Amino acid sequence: MGTREWVVNKTPYLLAYTVEKDVLQILGVIHSKQLWPNMF
Repeated sequence: MGTREWVVNKTPYLLAYTVEKDVLQILGVIHSKQLWPNMF
């Protein structure tokens, strides 16, 4: 599966994450004004 993004309400932050079976893995927390890194 690919990565997913979640906008955290009322904050300037985004979470990059993956879900496999019953495991949620957070790949990073990024401020929305930052450039999105190539590793996601």
